[in-house]
Amino acid sequence: AGFAAATSEDTGKWGPALEGLGERHAIAAMTFKNYGCCGHIFPGLDGIAALRDARGFGAADVAAIHVGGYGPTKTVCDRPEARTEQDCRFSMQYCAAALLHLGGVRLAAFEPESLADPAIRATMAKVTVSLAPDLADAYPARRAARVSVTLRDGTVLEHLQPTRKGDPDMPLSDAELSAKFHELAGPAIGAEAAARLEGALLHGDALPGPVPLLAPAREAA
Repeated sequence: AGFAAATSEDTGKWGPALEGLGERHAIAAMTFKNYGCCGHIFPGLDGIAALRDARGFGAADVAAIHVGGYGPTKTVCDRPEARTEQDCRFSMQYCAAALLHLGGVRLAAFEPESLADPAIRATMAKVTVSLAPDLADAYPARRAARVSVTLRDGTVLEHLQPTRKGDPDMPLSDAELSAKFHELAGPAIGAEAAARLEGALLHGDALPGPVPLLAPAREAA
């Protein structure tokens, strides 16, 4: 829709888009994606994960999940009937269910067996999405979600996720970045090569050069 429209409230105000040009550099404030799905789903997943980690419940313990969010949370990511890989990457229902059953929403979540998993499909039906007016008003400066999880014993757990984990104001830890790197690089180049490459990237003073892919990764490429 145009650069000004994407960075301002209309197509005529260039000041906000160009503010700080040459002084602040966007690469120093980039987001590291913690999930392999649409970014508008992230705060909802973060909220569910925070409640799960605090209370220790699993998919079988959940009766219902509700995610209140900003505009695109509802208009883009409320897809209760998602089936294809592409649709599931934009479905809060699918991604929330995958998080509970698989422990994360990365490569394994979008394998054919996961997309067709009847347990994940059953949990999808428990997930609803709505627009939260206060969170919508704060978007896009802030991308938040209000999560409510009802357990089968009647307990209701609530959490406000104020931002997305991986955004500049809530960065991934070094350990979390390392875990993501090995999850993605290991199958492509092997665990030992991934460890060497990580060391070179973190501590070396030269570009590491070409890294041979494993045979399955070469065939996929």
